[in-house]
Amino acid sequence: VKKILYYVTDHGKGHATRSIAIIQEILKHNIEVVVRNTNAIKFFKQSLPDVKTIVGKTDVGSSIKKDGFSIDKNETIKNQINWIHDFEKNLLNEKQIVNKINPDLIVSDISVIPFLVSKQLSIPSIAVSNFSWFDVLNFLPSTELKKLKIAYDAADLAIQLPLGTSMNHFNNKIKVGVVSRTSNLSKEQFNKIFRMNGYKYSVVF
Repeated sequence: VKKILYYVTDHGKGHATRSIAIIQEILKHNIEVVVRNTNAIKFFKQSLPDVKTIVGKTDVGSSIKKDGFSIDKNETIKNQINWIHDFEKNLLNEKQIVNKINPDLIVSDISVIPFLVSKQLSIPSIAVSNFSWFDVLNFLPSTELKKLKIAYDAADLAIQLPLGTSMNHFNNKIKVGVVSRTSNLSKEQFNKIFRMNGYKYSVVF
């Protein structure tokens, strides 16, 4: 049985949602999947009860202001500099974890450390996302940006989802359509819970 180690960024829950949708399809092909994440472990266990999850910080992403949307650049720069400064230490830790799992493929949405690990251990790797931290965090000092790019350069393939950044820095990239998770509720259950009776169409975020 082939095995995939699937990293999911600790930034928000949207990455977990689409990763669950992708993993559900992967499991249909008799492939074992192991998830590496911190902030959505309960969500993964509820949605993928038979999938092993390994708790661990995969990245720090951006810091958000109190409005819940805007990036706090000063806080983000500080956190990113600290995180990138510890790349080597984090890399050694991840290599130990990956060696124990011994995956045939590493997928990441869209943490950078896994690509450095995959290159050093000669394991194929795929990036799956609608953006990269190199694009989003373009206000970082040049030294830190360069390290992010070097890490992303190690990815063998990038699968670009719509509605995001250009991701043009990836050496090998393909574009795909929208990925979404299938609802666990019937239309009738959904309408009852959210009081949407009488509406022909419903769009929920």
